[in-house]
Amino acid sequence: MSSPLPSGKPINDIDVVEVDGRPLFVVAEYGGGAWTWDPAGDVWTKPPLQPPFEQYPDDDDPDVDCVAAGLQDGRLIIVGGSENHAMVAWDLRSGEVLREVDEEDDPVTSVAAVRIDGRLTFVSGDYGGGIALWEPFQDEPVELAVDHEEAILDLSAGIVDDRPVLIAGGYDGMVGVWDLRSRLRMGWWEAGDKEPVRGVALTSVDGRPVAVAGGETGQVQVWALDGVDRPLIATLPVHEERINALDAATIDGRPLVITGSEDGTVRTWDLARGRQVEDPITSDTECMSITRLNGRLTAFTADTNGVIHGWDLEV
Repeated sequence: MSSPLPSGKPINDIDVVEVDGRPLFVVAEYGGGAWTWDPAGDVWTKPPLQPPFEQYPDDDDPDVDCVAAGLQDGRLIIVGGSENHAMVAWDLRSGEVLREVDEEDDPVTSVAAVRIDGRLTFVSGDYGGGIALWEPFQDEPVELAVDHEEAILDLSAGIVDDRPVLIAGGYDGMVGVWDLRSRLRMGWWEAGDKEPVRGVALTSVDGRPVAVAGGETGQVQVWALDGVDRPLIATLPVHEERINALDAATIDGRPLVITGSEDGTVRTWDLARGRQVEDPITSDTECMSITRLNGRLTAFTADTNGVIHGWDLEV
C-alpha cells in the first residue's frame, strides 16, 4: 500500500501509536507541521497544533522535524522537536500545548516514546549530543549522562530483561545504550569507521538481547547486551551506500532487521543467519516504523517524495 502526504511535501519523520486497537501514524512534514494518518482507512488529518511559544507567528505551522506519540490517561499526546527549538508536547486532539518550551535549549534532532513503570515518558536527543527524559506534564527534564559529541540522529526504546532501555545513535559515530530506570549506561561502542549512525533498534537473537545500528557505511552491526567481554557479534554488509533508517522485528521466531538505504532499496536480513531474506524492494527511504496492521506485521517507510509505503513482512 502507498499513500501520499496531502501537502505534497517530503516527510521528515514518522512514529506510530495504537489507538482503539488500530495503528495511527504521526508524521512530520518538511518545513514544519504535523499530520496523522490512519492506514486502515487511508485517512490523513492535520491536527490544530497551537504555537509553542509566545513569539511564534500565529499563521505558521509549528516547526516539527521529528515526532513521537503516546497515550496517557486517555489523552493522545504528540511531541515534536525542530532545528529551531527544543521539545514541545501537544494534546493531539485539541492542539493544546501541554509543556512550555525553552527556546534557549539546543535544537532537538530525534525523539522517542517509552513507558517507565507505566508512565509515558519521552526521550529527546539534541544537536549537541545531549539526551533528556521528560514527562509531558512535568516542567523539568532529566538529563542522561552521555558522551556523544555531536547530534543524536536516532533513538529507539524497548524492554530488555523487564527493564526499559534506550539506544541512541550519533553523528559522532557512537552507539549508546541506557537502562532508563537506573539511568545508567549499559553499552558504548564505535560503529563502523566512526561514521554517523542513522538508525538504531533493540531486539533479540537466539534469546540474547542485542542492539542493532546502521549508518553511513551501509553496514548493520549487532552488539550483545548480556555483559559479554566482546559484545560485537555481527557486522552485516547490507547496503553499498548509507543506511537512512532501520527497524527490527521477530517473525516466526526469526529476528529480522529492515533497512532503507540511499541506494534506493529496502532490504530484510535474518540476524540469526546473517543473510538477506527475499529480494530487495525498490524504494527511497527517509524514515521507517514497524507495526501491526490487520494483525500482520508491516514495515512502513516514508520516501523523499512524501509518500508512505506499507510492506507486508509476513510472507
